Amino acid sequence: MKGYVYVNRSGRVQVIRTIPGHWERTLFPGQYALFEAEPDDYLEVYSYCCATTILEERRPCRWLLDSSLPEVEAHPWLPPHLDTLADAVNG
Repeated sequence: MKGYVYVNRSGRVQVIRTIPGHWERTLFPGQYALFEAEPDDYLEVYSYCCATTILEERRPCRWLLDSSLPEVEAHPWLPPHLDTLADAVNG
């Protein structure tokens, strides 16, 4: 298992889910999530609008930013409080 980062850069609420693994989080615009997955697992990204969810993309986790890399800490778009908020929203 490797750690990965996904950032919701859209203007919509998104639900992200790993396949397989059944890990799921809801992210508001600008939030990010740190998660673990196998490089061959997929991340599905759903956008939520008007009580409807639409699968926007499915990408292999190996295409995502590895959370163990030093450049993750250097990105200003990863404020430390947002992953806590994402976990709080998802219980």
